[in-house]
Amino acid sequence: MAWLELTLLTDRERAPLIEAALELGGALAVTVEDAADDPDQDPVLEPAPNQTPLWQQTRIKALFAQDAEGERLAQAAAAALADQCFEPPGVDPLEDRPW
Repeated sequence: MAWLELTLLTDRERAPLIEAALELGGALAVTVEDAADDPDQDPVLEPAPNQTPLWQQTRIKALFAQDAEGERLAQAAAAALADQCFEPPGVDPLEDRPW
């Protein structure tokens, strides 16, 4: 199955609220990462379960189904959260892979 991945770059104060908004807005999965980590490598630091990371800049990725409803939800989330981000959110296709 292919997915749509919404990517946002924000600060540590807004990250928990954005994460909750994405979950309530229909995201199937939400990942919070250190924005300074190289996305092609494993992160150096993973937060413990139920803890908020203390990174200055935080990258949040949300997965949506790649169908009409998933597209609608991802675009609505991107538009609603754009003013909470350092740069415009991106919505890109993501091929399925072994997670």
